[in-house]
Amino acid sequence: MTAPPRSNLVRLGGIALLPGYPAAVHYAVATGQTGVALAAVTLLALLAVILLVVHPGVRLLAGVAVVALIFVAPVPARELVYLPPVAINLALGWWFGKSLAAGREPVITRFARMERPDARLDSRQLTYTRRLTWVWTLFFCATAIVSLVLAATASAVVWSKFTNGASYAAALLLFLGEHLFRRVRFRGYTFASPIEQVRMLLRSAAPGTRESA
Repeated sequence: MTAPPRSNLVRLGGIALLPGYPAAVHYAVATGQTGVALAAVTLLALLAVILLVVHPGVRLLAGVAVVALIFVAPVPARELVYLPPVAINLALGWWFGKSLAAGREPVITRFARMERPDARLDSRQLTYTRRLTWVWTLFFCATAIVSLVLAATASAVVWSKFTNGASYAAALLLFLGEHLFRRVRFRGYTFASPIEQVRMLLRSAAPGTRESA
């Protein structure tokens, strides 16, 4: 049996680390451990990103962030823990949203082509994938806004329950719900499983993957 490529094993390691980030942040907020705990959970997130992307530029950026954390971690500034979720959701919203600009191919359309490389997308499918890209763009932007509002108006625990729990559950429900809806809307077509769709997402975000003009 052939061993899986090293890059795949590295990305699997990154995926395995990702669920630990919201759990660790919520624990840090709930227990008030926002000093060393903040540094630990941020390093965990950085390591997951490094393993997922495996790109020299990202490793350099992560290295700079780690050095910065050495100076930031001792500061008992609870507000610092609010920043990553907002930044991550805005970055995802920007990634999906920029693909909707003129001359670019929407992210979900790109996934659909990867899913069925031998088939030509008709006008109905192109319209659907473009609208779905809009849905994910608005979802990530709305999540960032709600997280920011809760950070300013609610308790840290309430903020954490939404940011590190409800928002992930909502994303999962949207992902799985859309998958089921698509099977009904485009009955008769063959679609990749949710697991394979996640693999396509990682391949699309991998270094060297180019957007269609």
